[in-house]
Amino acid sequence: MNVLLKSAAIGALMSGMATAAAAQITFDGAMTLGYAWGDAKGALSGGPDIDGFTMDMGGTFSFGGPVDLGVSLSLAMPDIEDAGTDVILSNFSLTPTYDFGSGLYAGVYVEHSLLELDYGDASLTSYGVIGGYAAGPYDVSGYIGQSETDPDLASGADVTDWGVSGTYLASSDLMVGGGIARSRLDVSGTEYDLDMLKVGAAYAYNEFTFFSGAAIGSAETVDVNLIGLGVAYDLTSAINFPLSASLEYNSSELDMMGTDGGYDVWKFGITLPMGNKSGPVVPQNSIAAGAFDPRANTLVDAIDTAF
Repeated sequence: MNVLLKSAAIGALMSGMATAAAAQITFDGAMTLGYAWGDAKGALSGGPDIDGFTMDMGGTFSFGGPVDLGVSLSLAMPDIEDAGTDVILSNFSLTPTYDFGSGLYAGVYVEHSLLELDYGDASLTSYGVIGGYAAGPYDVSGYIGQSETDPDLASGADVTDWGVSGTYLASSDLMVGGGIARSRLDVSGTEYDLDMLKVGAAYAYNEFTFFSGAAIGSAETVDVNLIGLGVAYDLTSAINFPLSASLEYNSSELDMMGTDGGYDVWKFGITLPMGNKSGPVVPQNSIAAGAFDPRANTLVDAIDTAF
């Protein structure tokens, strides 16, 4: 299955590039440059303060035909107090899809996440197949695939990812969405699941966009809850350039065997919309954006959503 999925991903990507050579390329999406800072609370109140710069981008390349290429890129450089090491978190994904008409589409995805530390790196690569239906204001999709780590997991260990998600554009000013996902670690027949439920909403009113999101995760004896609420202001009329400034409050709660703790995080962002993306423009570093466009692996998704 691994070889088949990787070959399909390469073939679909090459097909998209060949189509692009003969057609006009358009891109619809957004990019956000951000800064986040967080303070520990509860049982983690003695934990380190965290702050750092972030960059998040997501969208779709269209080639004037049935092939589209979804892309996403995120980069975070958190400064963890007294950590004694520099930390860089990055994630990059490609999702080539083919539109069969009548709203049905299918494709593959490849996603690579990297954690860089002074004393070594660790990465996780996810890949699989995706299919969905998009018509009018609706877009619903599902995926299934696998994840591999470097360094490798113990012999006999496999990670399987699957999930379903969707968005509904109720009007040009209101979007809601969410989904459920699971990553399962199978170690010689013993299974460990990390489940994630995410919801988000965004509403535009004049120059303001109000957005909120929530992510609820569970893994054996550990529960994680993330809730975010924010507002963005469209600066276009003031500076004659399509930019918006945003601020989000993000509360994370970690419950481990009855012990609660977490972080209060504030996220500032400057967002540049690109192309003709429908609906309200949501900062790409927000929890709402994570609900609209989740990562394939739920562990990566939780970390990316939190910071």
